[in-house]
Amino acid sequence: MEYFISFAVIVMETFCSFQAFSTLLKPKSRKKELIAGAALALTSFSVINFLHVQEPVKSVYIVAAFFIAMLYAYEGTAVAKLFTAVMTYVLILLVNYMMAYLLMFITGDDFDGIRQDPLFFVFGALITEVAIFMVVVFIRRVLVKRHDENGIKSIQWLGMLLFPTVSLFTIYLLMISTISSGDTSFKNIIAAVGLMLANIALYYIIDSLGTGFKAEQENQALKIQAYNETKKTQALEEVFTEHRRQTHEFKNHLTALQGLLESGDTGSALEYVEGIKGDIYLGDAVINTGNAAVDKVINQYYHLAKAQGVTMDFVMEGKISIPIPVEEFIIVISNVLDNAVKASKESVARSVTVKLIEDNGLLYAVRNSVDKDIVIENKQVISDSQDIEHGYGLKNVASIMEKYGYYYAIECADGWFVFSAIFKSFTI
Repeated sequence: MEYFISFAVIVMETFCSFQAFSTLLKPKSRKKELIAGAALALTSFSVINFLHVQEPVKSVYIVAAFFIAMLYAYEGTAVAKLFTAVMTYVLILLVNYMMAYLLMFITGDDFDGIRQDPLFFVFGALITEVAIFMVVVFIRRVLVKRHDENGIKSIQWLGMLLFPTVSLFTIYLLMISTISSGDTSFKNIIAAVGLMLANIALYYIIDSLGTGFKAEQENQALKIQAYNETKKTQALEEVFTEHRRQTHEFKNHLTALQGLLESGDTGSALEYVEGIKGDIYLGDAVINTGNAAVDKVINQYYHLAKAQGVTMDFVMEGKISIPIPVEEFIIVISNVLDNAVKASKESVARSVTVKLIEDNGLLYAVRNSVDKDIVIENKQVISDSQDIEHGYGLKNVASIMEKYGYYYAIECADGWFVFSAIFKSFTI
């Protein structure tokens, strides 16, 4: 029974420690986290129960074990990991002493009396571990906004805190019942251990539900994005088809004019020109980047903007060199232009300016008017829109830019939204 309780307490403490680690550091992978956690729990159980280490060796061992576990399972500098190891151990010590003094206040016993009484010590250890869990969950929620990362909502976090609160009170009642009866009730101890470990299970259940919800949300967003990209492709094909049709008709018109002029019927030729000039539309190319695919996409958005009453201006200096695969470059320019045209259409100015300049690296910038200033955090648009696809285009752009190590930025002020990307490698 002693080993069972010791192992349960160590498992709970290890779990809480790793939650504290991941509050300040980024895990390398879930698998490495689990391996490091299992190794730490088993090693700690062996050292504490069979080697019987005492202070200050115990403190040095715990900090060193934390540090080694983080070296294996977490990203970051060695200094950051050592700092996290020390702070986690200090947090555990603080909660331990706080709960010890709380028990002293409730029971009226002194510190040595609580430590020497086996039942007080066992229940005190169980209560302390649940309290550590509560503190770590609270700190994790306050310091790191996890809603965007794993989909856990505030009400679910409150549920996480409510359950350990009830567990603390229940374990306390079990302790009072066991001590007042004067008989060691193993059933009460097992129940207390079960409540302690149930807190871990609850955390993982809520976390997995949140992660699953986020994965489903992202999957749905990907479907919507794929649908939108298909629509863009179809629209582009329609533009090309119309362009070919108009070109073919234009050639026919030229043939007819040639016949009229060759016959010397200038008057009829002028009347013919007057009759057809309002119907001829070739989707004039407004830019020439040197890449046909890029030109067609930008021209498509130019004519789309024009049709919606949006003015699109260009700042270019000759042809450009595209430093990434053209299909990925098109994803970047099309998503940014799509957002720009949609946003400016709702604004008063209805204006978009596109800049493509190559000077020791390619600069692509788009400035568009907006109906109201947009909140931006961590290079992402923050909106109260419930549309699941909102902002997803910029995430695709960010993914490509980060993939190749290129810089990009977004900002919004005074009714203007600006996206800028520099396709240039910077060395420090």
